[in-house]
Amino acid sequence: MDRFRALLARTARPAVALPLLAVAAVVWVMVARAWLAELPVRRHLARGMEYARQGLGAETEREWRAALRRDRRSAEACQLLASYYLSSQRWLAAAEMLRKLRELRPQEPHLSCQLAGALLSARDEVGAYREAEAELKQAPECVPALAIAAAMLGQVNDEKRRLDYLRRLGRLRPEDPDLLFMLGDGLTDGLAHAEARSVLERVVALDPEYAEAHTLLGEGWLQERAAPDRLARAEAHLTRALSLQPLNGRARHALGRVYLEQGKAKAAVLQLEEAARLLPYSFRVPFELARAHQAAGDPSRAAVARKRFLTLRQLASSEATLQKRCATDPGNFDAHLALGTLYLQKEEYRKALLYLQKARDLRPDHPRLLAALRSLSNQSGHDARLAAAQAQLPPAKATPAAAPGTYPASALGGATPPWGGPLAPSKARRSVSPAP
Repeated sequence: MDRFRALLARTARPAVALPLLAVAAVVWVMVARAWLAELPVRRHLARGMEYARQGLGAETEREWRAALRRDRRSAEACQLLASYYLSSQRWLAAAEMLRKLRELRPQEPHLSCQLAGALLSARDEVGAYREAEAELKQAPECVPALAIAAAMLGQVNDEKRRLDYLRRLGRLRPEDPDLLFMLGDGLTDGLAHAEARSVLERVVALDPEYAEAHTLLGEGWLQERAAPDRLARAEAHLTRALSLQPLNGRARHALGRVYLEQGKAKAAVLQLEEAARLLPYSFRVPFELARAHQAAGDPSRAAVARKRFLTLRQLASSEATLQKRCATDPGNFDAHLALGTLYLQKEEYRKALLYLQKARDLRPDHPRLLAALRSLSNQSGHDARLAAAQAQLPPAKATPAAAPGTYPASALGGATPPWGGPLAPSKARRSVSPAP
């Protein structure tokens, strides 16, 4: 029996070993084929990197596109192309690559943040907001996503969430004057003047030439009825703002109010007439202008200003009604179209685009909607980027591979592109305009 078992063992081993050897041979053949198949892809990627180092953008794109054609699931090619398109400001192409990369690497961090930055630059504010919120679910302290979401919430008057995001930004970046200004601006809109002042004073301490912060500080002091030197403080900040930014309509409006309270009617008229020219849809300016003309002894001009005030106040009332209707009934096509058209009339193109896009989601082929979108395109320009939040993002970086332009750091989640490091940031600021 023992000999029989030994014989079985000796005869069984080769029978088992032969299939194992066959499987191993098949695996090695598959590995070798995969390695050989990857060689052309690697060559294209390497050539593209070399062209990138030489600053040859078209050749860089050609090689990386070739790599992606050979291997549709090449995450490296998608990532490199996304970075290239971001650096050359080809936002929609960048968004396409980022979406493809997310399909291939769903766990890759900050892809939604990068996509939000690209969509914002492509004027798709609705898409940018959605991607920013998606990023915040995964990374609640992502600064670019917070900045984009806060800016978009300001467009739809969701002040509670906006202030929550802005306060979070202030805690995360206490030395960033642009992000702190966003917080101070939000607090000013919410009439929290004391808290806003402490934030805005921090902004001008970091950057004494921040004209918009001086404007809001001047407005804040104007509201402080209990402070005996409030008018002098307000005037100092507002004149400083205008020395830095002469076309700041909001500062001229506030300075006109200061002069009115100081009894300087003619000086108030000069400031308020210029404010009316710079802010043609603010109903508060003609209201103060009527008072100034009356105090300066010109009742006929005061009557004209009062008539303008009543017209603009009615327009502001219609705007508030439509905003409420859109918020309570997201499926109301007519309300979204009417509000988008109203903002188009007021030349507030960011808000117009936001509401017209929502209307397009509801009825994409409606003739009046298409006419409004064509008008928006003609008025704002096809290539104009709506940068309400981009100006508040971390410094931009550039790549030698794409000389035409720069891209926001948010586009790579703060990462350096594969061919280079950061250059000196450009300082962009958004203009300050008053509430109606």
